[in-house]
Amino acid sequence: MSTNKIDVIYSESEKAHASEKNRYDKLSNKAEQYIASIAIIIGFNLIDLDRIVIGNSIDTKPINLFSIIAFLLLGIGLVLSLFALRIMNYSSYPRGEVLIDELKGEEINGDIAKIKIAKMYLSAFNENAKINDRRANLLSWVTLFIVSGFVFAVVSQIVSNVY
Repeated sequence: MSTNKIDVIYSESEKAHASEKNRYDKLSNKAEQYIASIAIIIGFNLIDLDRIVIGNSIDTKPINLFSIIAFLLLGIGLVLSLFALRIMNYSSYPRGEVLIDELKGEEINGDIAKIKIAKMYLSAFNENAKINDRRANLLSWVTLFIVSGFVFAVVSQIVSNVY
């Protein structure tokens, strides 16, 4: 293989690995924004908590059921957002002496070293892409729970003005 082609393979595998790291950061930011949104929505609903709980029992008027459902949906969204944020087995650059051990042989020249490093990058890229795909799927569910919880919270407020 020509050196120019090897340089392209190395460069593109490095870019792929970096792009997945960037995707990881974006998904983490999204999860943090979702947690903040849920906290705000729940905060506004906590103001009316006294109308949901009467004494030691939960009142079952329709407005209160809407509020309870909103709390449950938002709570599920919060838990899923926290799961999306948790640290996973994210692959990064080899630790310790792994890289040295891979490249120390006498038969390994500069081109072979670049190919080996490119393979490490692409292996990490593939593993990280799987993790990020799961996180993105989880966050798409969170979106549904937030929207549903928000709708139930709004309906609860509208109905409470009628009763």
